[in-house]
Amino acid sequence: MHDPLTVALEIRYPWLAHSKAERLANQSEFTQTWRAPFITIWHLDPEKDGSDDSCDWSNQKGKLNAKEKAVAVAVMDLEDILDNGPHYPDSQEHKAWQPLHGAILDLLRKPSRTHWWQVHPRWHIWHWSIQIHPYQQARRWLLTRCSKCGDRFAYGESPVTGNWNSKPPRWFRGEEGLYHEHCHLNKVSNTKDCARSSWKGPND
Repeated sequence: MHDPLTVALEIRYPWLAHSKAERLANQSEFTQTWRAPFITIWHLDPEKDGSDDSCDWSNQKGKLNAKEKAVAVAVMDLEDILDNGPHYPDSQEHKAWQPLHGAILDLLRKPSRTHWWQVHPRWHIWHWSIQIHPYQQARRWLLTRCSKCGDRFAYGESPVTGNWNSKPPRWFRGEEGLYHEHCHLNKVSNTKDCARSSWKGPND
């Protein structure tokens, strides 16, 4: 999935997200320890090289020499052949190719940050996009309407969208292209049938 957003930092609520009764009923580590985020700071990659990781988050996109570039092109050609039908997923050729494929990719991964002053993209504050969760939930509850039925969303409800390229909403405007889950999946036409009538909030 092509997505230029990566979580850089999170500020979480000091209290646990699950109630004492929920923690007694479910002993998983997630239920026992998870605290919901209050603020999420995203790194929004500028996609300067055409990919969603032009800032090289994993520090594996160092410059290749001419021979390494030729190997990379040959690997891509082999990927087109051996990682697609009729070889994918069960042919002997495809299975034999996987260890070599992984080893070559490991050899081609070179660090792009080799000096102390080259900071990790997490600290590219000029690429930060700050998400304040209580504000987002309040704005969605007050201003956003379902694009199918026109009704509002319950506070804390997670809407559904099929649009990955939507623009951020303007000040004091609701978000566009969001649906109740029931409206989106079942294409209902009756407003009373929308998911809000049956959705339960996080505290219900």
